[in-house]
Amino acid sequence: MPIGNFILICGEPGTGKTTLRNRLHNQLGNLFYSIDYDSQLKELVDNQGEINNETFKAAQDKMISGFLVAANDCAVIADCLFSEQRLIEIKQKLIASAHKPFFLLLHCDEALRQDRISIRHSINPDAPIGSDLNGMSYNPSSIIWDAVLDSNTEVDALAEMVLTKLRTDFW
Repeated sequence: MPIGNFILICGEPGTGKTTLRNRLHNQLGNLFYSIDYDSQLKELVDNQGEINNETFKAAQDKMISGFLVAANDCAVIADCLFSEQRLIEIKQKLIASAHKPFFLLLHCDEALRQDRISIRHSINPDAPIGSDLNGMSYNPSSIIWDAVLDSNTEVDALAEMVLTKLRTDFW
């Protein structure tokens, strides 16, 4: 996989973004620099003491900078909670910088999504902040997406679907 390619996984909290990112990173190995949005947001909140629009935007800006810097040396895989407008801006910056972005949207049944969030919080009461941001929603028919997948399926099968899509349509 060439330097400068990006896989960006989006979706509402509880759709399996981080799980899929980790699985793809494990399967693709050193080809990718993996960016964890939740930990960057948590670090900023810990430093500033609260989450607000400014903190959220600062975490996004930090992550976008990380994309561009990392892409000079390797490919990047990340999961995030960005608005569609912000995603359009990111995709335009990446393309203008001669990078090749692949934006993936995950969605699943609402009951399953809420179960995943509940399980996350029961296992770890300090679960990543992103799991509490239930106001984010995405339009699956938006032109921003290179693929839209149902994440009701098991993560290994989902990772294989993504890899197949990347191999046939992207790489």
